[in-house]
Amino acid sequence: MEKYKKPKDVKLRFYNVVIHPSDKHNPEYYVALFDKIHQQGRTYDTGGEKRTKMRTYEKTESWISFTLINYTTLDVKDWYDELSDKLVEHEVEPNIYPNGKEWDLVFIPEKHRLAVIVKRGLSYSELVNYLKKAFKDASEALGYDEVKLTQETSQEGIDEIFALDTIDSIEIEVSYSNNDTNDITASLIDNQFKGSNISSIKTKAVGTKGKPITINDKNDFIPSLVKLSKHNGYTKAKGKVGNKPKVVNTNNYPKVEVLKKVQSQNLWQAIKGCVMSIF
Repeated sequence: MEKYKKPKDVKLRFYNVVIHPSDKHNPEYYVALFDKIHQQGRTYDTGGEKRTKMRTYEKTESWISFTLINYTTLDVKDWYDELSDKLVEHEVEPNIYPNGKEWDLVFIPEKHRLAVIVKRGLSYSELVNYLKKAFKDASEALGYDEVKLTQETSQEGIDEIFALDTIDSIEIEVSYSNNDTNDITASLIDNQFKGSNISSIKTKAVGTKGKPITINDKNDFIPSLVKLSKHNGYTKAKGKVGNKPKVVNTNNYPKVEVLKKVQSQNLWQAIKGCVMSIF
């Protein structure tokens, strides 16, 4: 990461990383996962003409910091010369690509959370594409079943679901957690997933036109799945507030934290402290 002289505010977004099966939830398995990604050093197509690869990798006892480089590949055929209004041949120096952007991330094995430093030019869809492909290759090499990556949702996103006056339909996808669910009912459901060897579940409930879905108790099955999705999936609900239709998708409510006036040399420690305090 580029060093900076004056303290500055740093904005973060977060992802939950969960290794399957559930007997591989100790920090050393997560460290091995990222070590393997670094060792493999693979470049992945992450969207359109974009590619992404790991550029730097540093590890301490408490965190792993790394930088991804994202750039554009060029089709060297069919160049257009605007001045001559002709298609021309044009040689491009090999192994040099435009639009290079660095993305900085920190992983905290103890909390299995990935913190991403928000900056201009960061494509979250490309970031997720890279991580999913890298996790797949690394987990296969290590003998893991799979690795789930989930964007952390803000509490606002969950509250928006429960604030709907009526719910016409609700779609929920969740996978089991790393034993960090505080809600009792959600924890019971989470344990049932693990006991039944269910890695993830996707369900959709639909009400009738005359009788929409009712959520009377936040400890019921559907509300508990919604709460479980905060860290381990997503929820999309269609309903109304008053007479006004509204759609709430928790994917649109990422959890964001801002670290105030952080010195460059203290950044990784500050991010670790943030992750440890909120997860």
